[in-house]
Amino acid sequence: MVAAAGRLLPTLPSHAQIGSTWQDTVVSVACRGEIALRTTTSSRYHLSDTAVVQGRTALHVEQNFEMSTASDSSAERTNGSVRITGAGEGHRDLYVDPLTGALLQAQGESKSVITVRTRSTALPFQQAVKETITLRR
Repeated sequence: MVAAAGRLLPTLPSHAQIGSTWQDTVVSVACRGEIALRTTTSSRYHLSDTAVVQGRTALHVEQNFEMSTASDSSAERTNGSVRITGAGEGHRDLYVDPLTGALLQAQGESKSVITVRTRSTALPFQQAVKETITLRR
């Protein structure tokens, strides 16, 4: 959950203004059974405009991101040569309170392909996600 929040909630630069750009990278490790997956998400942000969201003034931040994931090599030895790899990309429109930095709303899409390899086969899985996140009052 913490890793998901880190990928979603950008830290605004202290002197951000319309037109500002910045980037960050979030690395997380999650275990799926005995397999540890390391995911790296690199994001580029652009503070493009202001907007009104739920009656509140918000900063519109555009986020473009790329992600990659891979199983830990020790999992391959422990689990009989199971290896997981994957990559993807996406875009989100984030609406952030200019005073508190709180996320008010987010909308986005992402696509990724994950491949699970065993000794005898490789199974590719494709995922497409559309998300809408809204602050509950």
